[in-house]
Amino acid sequence: AVSANKAKDEFLAVLSHELRTPLNAMYGWVRMLSGGQLDEKATKRAIEVIERNIQLQTKLIEDILDVSRIISGKIKLEPRNFDFVALINSIVESNRPTALMKGIEIETHFNVETLQYHGDSERLQQVLINLLNNAVKFTPGNGKITIALEKKSDVVEVSVIDNGIGIKAAFLPQVFDRFKQADGTTTRKHGGLGLGLAIVKYLTELHDGTVSAHSDGENQGAAFKIILPTENKIAREITDFAIHISNPSLQIQNIRVLLVEDDVDAREMLRVVLEAEGAVILNANTGLEALKKLNEETPDIILSDIGMPEMDGLDFIKSVRLDKQLKKIPAIALTAYASVEDRKRILETGFDDCLAKPVDFEKLKNTMNRVIRKSKV
Repeated sequence: AVSANKAKDEFLAVLSHELRTPLNAMYGWVRMLSGGQLDEKATKRAIEVIERNIQLQTKLIEDILDVSRIISGKIKLEPRNFDFVALINSIVESNRPTALMKGIEIETHFNVETLQYHGDSERLQQVLINLLNNAVKFTPGNGKITIALEKKSDVVEVSVIDNGIGIKAAFLPQVFDRFKQADGTTTRKHGGLGLGLAIVKYLTELHDGTVSAHSDGENQGAAFKIILPTENKIAREITDFAIHISNPSLQIQNIRVLLVEDDVDAREMLRVVLEAEGAVILNANTGLEALKKLNEETPDIILSDIGMPEMDGLDFIKSVRLDKQLKKIPAIALTAYASVEDRKRILETGFDDCLAKPVDFEKLKNTMNRVIRKSKV
């Protein structure tokens, strides 16, 4: 118990550090931007730093929430068929720019061209992204990372191998533990909360799989291997065709958008971004105000927050779906309530899709186009 409490105390100290550090960087750059002290080059640098730290904060919050759901047993899988090879290729291409910034090369090796697998693709993607991010973090410049997929008779093996700083033998048995880090001191070189691998282990085991770590010691690199069963998972090789996902147009010019958001700053930010793309914006502070707006004008799409005073987003969309004149208007929820359970509840209530805050604008435009097209079929 003493050792567990000590580990939690160390974790909370690290958490405080990891929360405050990016906030400090963002605060400093924002002050300089607002003071008009920066030239064009420095302004670009400031925006890059702020964006990167927002992404770090988002990942940190998502990891904390996932661990909370793991502890309470609230994570549930949503399995479907997907192409495992395509999933890995997509993850690699999305993360390659970050690796290249450090001069790290990422290679992939597959013993099949495509592999249909039945599982929760979003959660397995989370597993692989955590392992890849871990490898990038602990691999020095000019290093190499290999991701391999091997289809065997009854299992699928996915390995993430790097030639980075390695793992001390004494820490290997604890590498997947919550609240544990190889270096939790104030002099540590690498940031993070040390939750990623605990999440990897839990999500892998939810798929009836196993995950293991191997390292020959410090500066000898590390290898993580995931083994997932094919039995009852409907995994099969596809050699005569490949699945191609079309890239829809991301144009939203002249689309009329009803934007329902009680937070003034969030609403203004979305308005500026969408108007810059040519959209026409109707603003509403609450669900009740939005219903009044709908009586005056019919938009092409609704973007709505969930947590709002007077009438929340769920009650708002229920009212929309009960109205014969309004029920076919496509609607997307933009919310900080981003768990799998929250998403399921939001979709069942009547939204066509749900995006977690902070919103990725390319993903938002893509989703807007998709739900609008679907509503016209």
